Amino acid sequence: FDMESVLIEQYISRLNTELKLNKTSEKTKLIYIYFIKKFLLTLDKLPEKATENDVKFFLSEVIDSYSTKSYALLLSSLRFFFKNIIKSNAMLDIKTPKVEKEIKDVLTKEEVRVLIELAPNIKSKLMISMLYSTGLRISELVSLNKQDLNLEKQQGIVKKGKGKKDRLLFFSRELVEPLSKYLNLVQGDIVFPGWKGNKMQPRNVQNLLNRLRIKSKIIKKVSPHTLRRSYATHLHEEGVDIRLIQVLLGHSRIDTTEHYVDVS
Repeated sequence: FDMESVLIEQYISRLNTELKLNKTSEKTKLIYIYFIKKFLLTLDKLPEKATENDVKFFLSEVIDSYSTKSYALLLSSLRFFFKNIIKSNAMLDIKTPKVEKEIKDVLTKEEVRVLIELAPNIKSKLMISMLYSTGLRISELVSLNKQDLNLEKQQGIVKKGKGKKDRLLFFSRELVEPLSKYLNLVQGDIVFPGWKGNKMQPRNVQNLLNRLRIKSKIIKKVSPHTLRRSYATHLHEEGVDIRLIQVLLGHSRIDTTEHYVDVS
């Protein structure tokens, strides 16, 4: 018995519907669908008839291909599938391995200052300053519009960030004047436009930071996310309450924020 592609698509369609109703993010949805498709292709029976042993056999075949983190995602997708679509207990006793906590790089304030100084122009200096002094995600930075910023109040609004919730962002008083001068020169609505005024590709910002990392001889990883994590850690070191940092970063769960600052 081999699952026919038509049948597999029916299961995937049900999975897709259920994930949508759960308001699952687009990225997670794609990951779950990818893993469940992989599982169904190896199955020699209907998933309703699959036992814990069938799942364990599949897992033993693929476990060496994945990092602990990806393997944990694979288990989550199977768990969701069996619980919500198949309504079976096949995953009940299968444990998720502990993900080893990796110490993430955090820049010192001096390293952030050096990166900003070495940035080749006002636009790139402001992009790094904004990533660091607001804790914005790179997707949020490149989507920022002029009308989202209120320079007088030193704040702005992040429209529909991750988790679909708007949130306030606050930036340093020192950025008000350079931002004001810079925005007067920018055509269109986007604060940091890319080629021909379109939305900039996040990769361009990553490439800029890589070049600056080499130039500055910083040996840590430097990415937009490193700047976000450094912002959170420096706030924490200055005694800012973790729940306020959670709000500033737009995290829905406090334990996510704790992972950001536990390196300090």
